Amino acid sequence: MLSREEYKEFYKNRGRCPDSKTAVKQKLNSKQLDSRYDKYVEKQKRIREKSHFRLDEEWIALKSQLVQECALIRALRNANRVTDINAIYRNGTFLVRNLDGAHVISRQKAPFMKYDPDNVVMLNRYSHSMLDFMKSPIDGTPITKEEQEGWWKFILGEERWNRLNEKFRNGGQDV
Repeated sequence: MLSREEYKEFYKNRGRCPDSKTAVKQKLNSKQLDSRYDKYVEKQKRIREKSHFRLDEEWIALKSQLVQECALIRALRNANRVTDINAIYRNGTFLVRNLDGAHVISRQKAPFMKYDPDNVVMLNRYSHSMLDFMKSPIDGTPITKEEQEGWWKFILGEERWNRLNEKFRNGGQDV
């Protein structure tokens, strides 16, 4: 939703209100513009209340606490696997630039661990999708369940991987 200042700036630059498709016939004075903005705010509130889509504030907060770098690319860099990093950028094209919060143990399998910081890492969108669909996060070739787990172990490190799986076996309780 636009602030009052952004709304007025939009009107000033384009000759129409942001919530209108056509320019106004007569120039609006400040009071009229304020009135239009108030109606715009009310309409936005109604739309948000009716919307089935709700922002998941806890998920947003969790992702903001994570290192804003692809954990796979960081692990590959630490292992000096430059060829694999280059392959991700080549195969993933523009998707590599987008970061997603990725659940190591899926939300479906462990809904009680949805917001567990041990269970979430930032991955580029290409590699995240590939791992979710049982494909290599490097080149997209099919992989087995064991290979998928091997990738997660590589990304997380063995200690974190083992701790996470123990926590999963204990229903989300720390070990």
